[in-house]
Amino acid sequence: MTLTKAVTISLWVVGAVVGFLVALVTAFFVPTYPVPVGVLATVLVIGPYAHLLGRVLRSSAAAALPCITWLVATMILASTRAEGDLIITGSTSGVAFLLLGTLSCAVGIGTVRAGVERSERRAAERAAARAAAEAEEAAAVENAAH
Repeated sequence: MTLTKAVTISLWVVGAVVGFLVALVTAFFVPTYPVPVGVLATVLVIGPYAHLLGRVLRSSAAAALPCITWLVATMILASTRAEGDLIITGSTSGVAFLLLGTLSCAVGIGTVRAGVERSERRAAERAAARAAAEAEEAAAVENAAH
């Protein structure tokens, strides 16, 4: 296995784990008052993290992975357990946590492709400028030789 493939696989695994941990940690801070810290933390972490992971791996599927694990974990935490325990309630802050977290994920995933295309376009422009500069330099050397 090459180093590049090992790093890619590791980033996929870390992405899944981070999505789960963000859900687990922030869910317990949803009912805080007056500001629902869990909602703010989720919106500020899960979407940007998904976007960053997608940009690094150049894949929208990679960006979706932490969001999918976040969503699965939050659905489990929003379900009533056999003992009657409920972590994410149907309160305003609980619903905001689910909706805004999902929206943050959608924005994070949706902006990956545009960012990757922008990076590739800039790389192509730099390569073209470098080639033009090299051609100009070669022409100057040839003119100086004559």
